[in-house]
Amino acid sequence: MHRLSAITLVLLLFLRGIGTAQENTAEQRAYNAAHSVFQSGDYERAETWFADFVSNYPASELRARAVLLQAEARYHQKNYEGAFDLLRDEFIQAGSLGDHYRYRQAESRMMSGKHREAAELFAQMLREFPQTTLRLNASFNVARAYFELGQWDEVIATLRDPDRVFAQIAREQPNSENVLRGRLLLAEVLWRKGDLAACEALLQELAQLPLRSPLEWQRQYLSCRVLLSQQKLAEALEATTKLLDVAAESGQREYQAESVLLQARILEDIGREAEAVAVYEKNLGEGVPELQRRTSLLKIIELTLERNRVTEGIELLQRLVNQPGRDSAKSLARLTLGELFLKQYHTATDPARPSVAVEPGNDLLRRALAQLDSLIEESPESPLTGRAHLIRGWCFWEQASYPESSAAFSNAVERLSHSEHQAVARFKLADSLYRMEDFEGAVRNYRQLIDEYEDLSPVRNTLFDQALHQTARAALEIGDLRVAAEAVNRILDWYPNSFFADRSQLLLGQALNRREDPAGARALFSAIINRRPDSPFVPEVRLAVARTFELEGDWETAVRQYDAWVGEYTLHPSLPSAEFFRALAHYRAGEETHALTLFTNFVGRFPDHELARRAQDWAGDYYFRENKFALAERHYQELVQKWPESPLAPRARLKAGQAAYRRHGFSDAREHFTWLINNGPPAVPDSTIPRGVVAEAYFALGDLILEELLPGGTTPEEAAARNRERFREARNTFKRIVDNLPDDPLVPLAWGKIGHCNYQLAEREPALYEEAAEAYRKVIDSPVSNLAARSQAEIGLGHVRRDQARTPSVPEADRGNLLAQAADHYANVFHGRNVRPGDSERPIPRWQKTAGLALAELALARREWEESVRIYQHLARTYPVLEPSMEKRIADVRKSQETPKN
Repeated sequence: MHRLSAITLVLLLFLRGIGTAQENTAEQRAYNAAHSVFQSGDYERAETWFADFVSNYPASELRARAVLLQAEARYHQKNYEGAFDLLRDEFIQAGSLGDHYRYRQAESRMMSGKHREAAELFAQMLREFPQTTLRLNASFNVARAYFELGQWDEVIATLRDPDRVFAQIAREQPNSENVLRGRLLLAEVLWRKGDLAACEALLQELAQLPLRSPLEWQRQYLSCRVLLSQQKLAEALEATTKLLDVAAESGQREYQAESVLLQARILEDIGREAEAVAVYEKNLGEGVPELQRRTSLLKIIELTLERNRVTEGIELLQRLVNQPGRDSAKSLARLTLGELFLKQYHTATDPARPSVAVEPGNDLLRRALAQLDSLIEESPESPLTGRAHLIRGWCFWEQASYPESSAAFSNAVERLSHSEHQAVARFKLADSLYRMEDFEGAVRNYRQLIDEYEDLSPVRNTLFDQALHQTARAALEIGDLRVAAEAVNRILDWYPNSFFADRSQLLLGQALNRREDPAGARALFSAIINRRPDSPFVPEVRLAVARTFELEGDWETAVRQYDAWVGEYTLHPSLPSAEFFRALAHYRAGEETHALTLFTNFVGRFPDHELARRAQDWAGDYYFRENKFALAERHYQELVQKWPESPLAPRARLKAGQAAYRRHGFSDAREHFTWLINNGPPAVPDSTIPRGVVAEAYFALGDLILEELLPGGTTPEEAAARNRERFREARNTFKRIVDNLPDDPLVPLAWGKIGHCNYQLAEREPALYEEAAEAYRKVIDSPVSNLAARSQAEIGLGHVRRDQARTPSVPEADRGNLLAQAADHYANVFHGRNVRPGDSERPIPRWQKTAGLALAELALARREWEESVRIYQHLARTYPVLEPSMEKRIADVRKSQETPKN
């Protein structure tokens, strides 16, 4: 039978006995069946059945309970991300189960190793539901999450602060199990911080309380470690006798095995190695957990080797390997032999131990690989294969066989759980890729190490500074100065005293010199000027000094430098460049009007200089920003006329069209856009006009068609007919982007416009609703469309389904399904379900509000009063500025509920 967690048992008790008045309804029977399957421990089937229940009875009073148990089923299948996502998406409908939803969200994050997020969610739950029965569990888990992060002060504050939840409950329920667990956790943290006196005092307090055997064992175990830390070895050894008795009473083999390990370790520290070996041998029997069994075997081998009994240790392992059958002991022996041969290799190649006689290093590596390969071949599903691949990676690394080491470390990463070993495998995979000159892969894996193992303090303390240093090296190899600088800054912030801090800073400094670091370059230039003030190169050097202030963003100083330069070197060949960058510096310093004068003068003084085109373009951009669209258009046109072959000319023509459009010169704008379309690709395959400019011209032309003013005196009927013509013409224009330039980034936006045009036309031609829906779907499914485009398209698709349902030709039986589809599309945007995974996208308030209002209106149309109220309440909470209008809408809904239906 499957064992249920304590929180699951509480949940089942909470949900038990519901709905007895409807025992025989199909809805209640479906719920009870899924509930029964869940209780049986068949979580895969339970998940499916609860999902079916929610799908078949979306408005059921049992929906929130079913969703919670569906998430529980995912949780028990270790699908923690799936459980979290489901509870997050359904939280708005959780009702009285909101505390359980939030609690399991937090636990899912904890089990995923995302301890920081878990701590935040548990704390959020306590704020949102101050009266929840789960307060103690949540407050304890806040501390546990901080413990996993190694944030000892946060653990202490969470458990000790008298104003926090844990301390309040501890005063009321001092003997509650979670209170006792919390106090033991506090003692553990005090021990880790080195506050042995406080830890010991707390353990003595706990000794006076009625602790069950698991908790009593933890107290005894920590007491032994405190004595060990105090170097009270004799007392610690004596205490382990009681510890072993408590472990035996608990019936937990893991506790017994850990107690053995601790007693043997103390014997080692005392110097009684032979007795330690005898104690470790107690962990070699059947039923001992694999980790403790393997640790004991390794310690036996280690002590045997330290006593110069290498042959004895190897013979012991070889006897295990040569036994018939394929059990875990044999796999463990092969793994240990592999580690042993690798360790011997390091001893053989250690210049500090020349007197140690061992066989040649290559033979040792060969023997290690033979054992590890046999382990993987004989027991491919063994939990030890991850470690075997890790050691294989080290063997290949020592042989400088980097492709093989890379493959082995990669296999280790895949097969090992989240642990120090997996972190080491990730680090060495990155190192191997670096040696193979796959610098991008190296950077990716070094950064992944930093991102994923923050919760493991040994990894943070031993690998992070090296990984950051290597990240900087690899990033500089591919010219990614931003990533390199980020890595160096992290080393300086996190590990200022690390050996790698100075090395990494020097490495970055060398790269900055190659890239003309402004301050360093300026110091060099100043030295040149001071040493040789009469050099013919002084004007160029002084100009370069001015540029260094540009690079630092010190525009005011740059302006002074350029003004002085052009006043002194009026006939120098570099005067045009100086004048151009002088004008740009004035602009950057906020002196736009003066910059305009300088750029305009530049075009007049140096019309043949290559920078004159940029000066002309800048002037056009200036007038565009100032909303002086006629002047902007004129400057862009002059650029095109004077320098038609310039790479700036196509975009200048496009901007001329945009300026004409903004001044309502639609015929002139149409001419600019059409010229680009007719003279660019694909119409002219060898055209120098960039394809992206042509796509923008199509898009701008489509928008122009939709915005063109109707002639005066147009009747309503004529206006309607003309508008339909415009939507068709615009649709065809946007369609040319899709057909002619299918790889352009504007294609998803073009599909959105096509959908909009078809939607507008569908009022008279209902068959176009499906074409509109298809266009919107292409936007939603496009991997390159941004969230704004997808949100707008999803809402458009909702409108399509809503209006289709209102079309007289649609059968009555289909209308409900269409309205449900519309609601789903609105809800996807409203609840942020259309946000793609990752950190770059966030729901957009504008579209969430639009979708929410549309969803509420749909609910009102279906007389789903409470649903509309919930939506309005959610909008008011999320966007406080909407609260007055939402309260009015809610009041109107309440009135509608009171009004009898005609």
